[in-house]
Amino acid sequence: MKTPIGLLSLLLGLAAPPALADDTAAAAAKARADPVKVIAEKLPGIDKSSIKATPLPGVYEVGVGANIAYVSGDARYLLRGDLIDLAPM
Repeated sequence: MKTPIGLLSLLLGLAAPPALADDTAAAAAKARADPVKVIAEKLPGIDKSSIKATPLPGVYEVGVGANIAYVSGDARYLLRGDLIDLAPM
C-alpha cells in the first residue's frame, strides 16, 4: 500500500516537537515534575511542608495556620472551602 507524500509529511510534522515551547505546556510539564515546588514558588511565604497531595489527582492542600486552601498542581487555580469525599455517602 502506498502512503501519499502529503499524509506522510503531515504525520511526521505532528510527531516533531515544536521549535518554541508553549508557556502553558512548559508550566504543565514543570508541574508534573514537582507540583509542590511549583505551588511554593507561586505562593511566597508558604512552607513546602504545608503542601500535601489530596485524593483528587492534581489538587494539593495548602495549610496556613487554621486556613486551608486547595491549589492545582500547576498553581493556576486556588479554591477556598472544604473538599468533601462523597464516595462513602
